[in-house]
Amino acid sequence: MLTQIDRIEFLAMAAVAVPAGLVVASGSFRTSFRDIRTTLLIVAITALLDAVTGGGLSGLRLFLRFSALVCAAQIVTTLWSWAELGDAVVVLLRPFERIGLLDAERCAFTLMLAIRFVPVMSEEIAEIREAQALRGRNRSVLALAVPLALRILLRAEEIAEAVDLRAGRSVRTHHRDGRTSIINPSLSSRAAS
Repeated sequence: MLTQIDRIEFLAMAAVAVPAGLVVASGSFRTSFRDIRTTLLIVAITALLDAVTGGGLSGLRLFLRFSALVCAAQIVTTLWSWAELGDAVVVLLRPFERIGLLDAERCAFTLMLAIRFVPVMSEEIAEIREAQALRGRNRSVLALAVPLALRILLRAEEIAEAVDLRAGRSVRTHHRDGRTSIINPSLSSRAAS
């Protein structure tokens, strides 16, 4: 609904009311702002670029709209646990499962893993920058991008293996020492019982 509103007055009210709700939900302004400051910075830069290229009001609309949406998403993740959010996604996807379009539980599991992937990447960036600072290396984009891309690919492979294992399919695992093993969840569960 917020993406369909174009009047500045309504967007400004949402951009004030939703962050106020976030402060109430999280308990303090400092905590709520700390959790979303990087995202709001990206939204502000994008809005500034949009204002420069498309006119000032379009950039202002973009900033007000997306800052309200970011705060609303933060309220949801502050008030409900990941398990509750996953259960809600399953309930929302059940009609699509009934008509044979998808597996609701697998989609919810994949979505929750992907959402969990975002803060992990922030931690990875912090680790890479810290390692570079300890080595006395400069903070160039390329020096950050290459190790980050490799770590993202490794994490994505781990997520894919987790999804496959949860779905009950065999997974081929490559170890650092060159060994390869195949994990079959159906055999593992029979061996455990």
